[in-house]
Amino acid sequence: VKGSQTMNVISAIFALLGIVAFIVDLNLNGLYRSSFDYYSYLVLLAGNGISVVLLIFTILEFCIAVATANFWCRATRLSSNEAMLIVPSATQVDLAVPLADLPQPPSYTEVIYDPK
Repeated sequence: VKGSQTMNVISAIFALLGIVAFIVDLNLNGLYRSSFDYYSYLVLLAGNGISVVLLIFTILEFCIAVATANFWCRATRLSSNEAMLIVPSATQVDLAVPLADLPQPPSYTEVIYDPK
């Protein structure tokens, strides 16, 4: 848990640095140039489009890293009278075991109602 929390904080720091780098890149490579050439304009427009998409994904990465780091921070700093429930998802990981060998839940006809 501590390692995951540390990696999320590091990921948030690098995502913030990436956001700053993309904003600086968009400011330095603006759309306006003194010499207007149609081919270079299209290349510049495509490059700026890719930078904007990467900026959006970097902002999303920053938000996810901060939220996950906050979750792990709260999970490790609970007081003794608080409880936190983490429910793992149950999946079949052993593909060598056929589904017929696993116990199946009872059908509705097998359930006996006992009103005690």
